[in-house]
Amino acid sequence: MLRHLRIFLVFSLLLLGVAPVLSQGLKTAGTSFTFAIPEGADRVSSEFTPSRLALIIVSQYDGDGVVYSPSGVEIPFTFRANRAAQVELPHSLMHLYELGKTTKGILVRTTQPINLTYYLINPFASESSQIFPDDDLGTDYLVTGWGLWNDSSIFTNTYEDNRNQIVVISNTDGTDITITPKVNCLGGHSADVPINVTLNRGETFVLKADVFSTPVSSSLSNSSVRASKPVSVMMASTCAYVPLQQQACNPLIDHLLPISLSTDTIFYAIPPSDPKHDSRLVFISTTPQFFVVNSNGIVYQTTTGRIVVSLNNPDMFLLSAPAICHMLTSGTDNFPQSDPAIAPVLPLRNWGDTLLWLSPSFPFTFGNIINSVSLIYPTNDSDRVLLDGVPISTYPTRYPIPNSVFSALITPTLDGEHKVTSPVPVFSMMGGFDYAEAYLSTTTGVAPPLPRPVTRSLLVSSDTAKTCSTFTSSVSLVDPVLVSESVYEFRLAFIYDSKLMTPVTITPSSAIASISTIGSSSSDTISLVIKSTTPLVLSGELLTVTFDVLKTPQQTVLRASSAESVLDFGYLPDRRGSGQETIQIYESRGIVDAKLSIVLRSVDLGDTTSGQLYLETTMADTLSELRVRVRYDHDVMTIYSVKTTSTVLAGWSVVIDQIDFETDEFVYTHPAGAALVKGKGILGFLKATTYVTDTNATEIALSGFFTSASPCPLDVNALDTTGKFVGIDQCGDEYLHAYMKTT
Repeated sequence: MLRHLRIFLVFSLLLLGVAPVLSQGLKTAGTSFTFAIPEGADRVSSEFTPSRLALIIVSQYDGDGVVYSPSGVEIPFTFRANRAAQVELPHSLMHLYELGKTTKGILVRTTQPINLTYYLINPFASESSQIFPDDDLGTDYLVTGWGLWNDSSIFTNTYEDNRNQIVVISNTDGTDITITPKVNCLGGHSADVPINVTLNRGETFVLKADVFSTPVSSSLSNSSVRASKPVSVMMASTCAYVPLQQQACNPLIDHLLPISLSTDTIFYAIPPSDPKHDSRLVFISTTPQFFVVNSNGIVYQTTTGRIVVSLNNPDMFLLSAPAICHMLTSGTDNFPQSDPAIAPVLPLRNWGDTLLWLSPSFPFTFGNIINSVSLIYPTNDSDRVLLDGVPISTYPTRYPIPNSVFSALITPTLDGEHKVTSPVPVFSMMGGFDYAEAYLSTTTGVAPPLPRPVTRSLLVSSDTAKTCSTFTSSVSLVDPVLVSESVYEFRLAFIYDSKLMTPVTITPSSAIASISTIGSSSSDTISLVIKSTTPLVLSGELLTVTFDVLKTPQQTVLRASSAESVLDFGYLPDRRGSGQETIQIYESRGIVDAKLSIVLRSVDLGDTTSGQLYLETTMADTLSELRVRVRYDHDVMTIYSVKTTSTVLAGWSVVIDQIDFETDEFVYTHPAGAALVKGKGILGFLKATTYVTDTNATEIALSGFFTSASPCPLDVNALDTTGKFVGIDQCGDEYLHAYMKTT
């Protein structure tokens, strides 16, 4: 003991004489995350209680994200600066019964850096873990772990069924992984026998040990994971007792850092909610024989590569060999407002100067959980380290860490977002505790914003738009999408005013027809999704739409917007595009190419004659009014009667209006205001009086205007000349006729 104490004093003198060298070796915020959900306490006892699974996103920036799993889950989300966002995950993603290889890995991608925390939410069985970004993943891991114990019930004579777990997740295809467990595991895996498996992106390998896997006191501790490419590793316990065999139990979950980022020979630690909060520190090392000395000179040593130390006050620990450190809080029998939870104690080189987190709000069924933060900082900088904008020097109770230049702050926090800003790196944990309830994880830092991609221009171009007719509009790319941009999905939204127009045909360009999907997110939006398993190449026209314009002439705007995703496994809106066109809808009428004709019987001039007005084109429209104009020589005859009995317009009323000395207009109306006109045939029976004149013939021309009861009125076009009326003049001789023509 004295020899170790002398070594400790030498270490202390070195620390006091030399300022610590701090560097930001850990990227705790990012845009790419890979993890999985280990089994919780859902089926530990005979009463199955499904947990809620949630992700909490905190960021300094606005952005979008997607949660993806190859098991069939894709959840888009949006986050806002300094406002926590929550994503509920389906319970099916939990590795509840699975062993070995699965497709339940989870990939999270965002457009701006975020801090990501996973919460397992279950009354009296909750826990959390920070999720480190993919930038921190490595190829070489050592598992801290904890022991196992199954409680028994004196009332039901049943035992719990607890398991410790290692879940390895790949974010790259073709990753070769070797897992070497320290105890026998479920599925027939033997202690110290390597397990070799190859995983593709999003696939996992699940390893579980139960109480029959001895020694239970250490279980999977010191198990190793090695991979050919960076992987993500989760460790967990379904319901752990800290210390073993002492109530109460709680799930443990932690996202591990690789050996290169998690080991050190000096650690600073503080209890998470109270200076006397009973906790444990677990040190594991690839060096079997090493020792740990705390700031009071107490030495702990081992030959197994694992040391467990009690922690009841802020303390400093010096190690003779590099090791990994985790903190575990104790069960409620050891500290009433507590339950087991776990979080990593980060090496000094991985502390951060800006830390973000959310103190969550739990439902009343969870009791009265008090959220807190524990912070280690350089003592001399207490005025410059700010908690939610307030210097920590204003907090009345702070605790110096013996024989070090650091101090500790432990304080409750209100529900909501919190932030530590500091000119120097600091370390903190956030947690929440109540009677037999706990969660614990580290707070994580920030990253600079990513530059927004350049907006891509879209061109909207349209034909002339007229009421009661159709026109065509198209959306094109001004700048092409190149293969080098690695765009796998392109989404286009074409927005119009549905009160003014209705799509008739929607057609993607022939170049993308086979990889396109047309849809509609609302009555005013046409959506086009272009998706490929290889990077897209797009240029020119993307979409054409033929619109049927309604009766209102006015100005309107057609808008197009786009978003692109560079992910080949999920959709994440990245580069965006926009374009618009202001169009004027001009007045026009619906055109029906109908034919009208009139037949009058030729008679001697001076006698009356009869005839028929024909509609020679089949109609099928509800009309409110028909107007037919007849042009002819009134010196030859006058049409004085129109009847509609037993015609296409039976039941309609008709009057004759003389427009001028050459034009009559027949005006048809219906007593009900409108009626269906269907088919073709006679529109009216005519009678006319003829006269003795200087001519014996006249051309008759027809035109029609039919007013529809639907929004668009109709013009009915007829031939300019539909026939000739011939009258026979039997009065006088040719000399008299010639005289009358010149007189």
